[in-house]
Amino acid sequence: MYHTVVMTCGISLIQGKSYFSVTRDGQFKDLLPYRELQKNITELTADLEAQIESFIEKSRMYLRDVSEHREAICAEYSMINALKKQKKLTKDVKVTLIFTNTIGGLVCEQLLRAFAKMLYLLKQ
Repeated sequence: MYHTVVMTCGISLIQGKSYFSVTRDGQFKDLLPYRELQKNITELTADLEAQIESFIEKSRMYLRDVSEHREAICAEYSMINALKKQKKLTKDVKVTLIFTNTIGGLVCEQLLRAFAKMLYLLKQ
């Protein structure tokens, strides 16, 4: 049983075919400017910070859909979900995310942190 899981946090949560993708057609398209996601956090502007907050708030409204789209959430969720299915996580597992010092890394880390407890508690 794992008490602690440490993983890198990329931006799979918000790109490609992911349910929360800002790069494919869907409810999140164009909420965040994709070209800004690779920039260093020091380049975060007030306008972009407001866009990030709006994206996260909208994402929270769609959390209930995660169980229907388990395979299309992100690499981090897939890893935790697989460990949970295999009954390899303790009830009070600690997940540590290591993310790049980029705007995209910050967005994904914030979103994963906001959803962490709820994602872990979703029924199988």
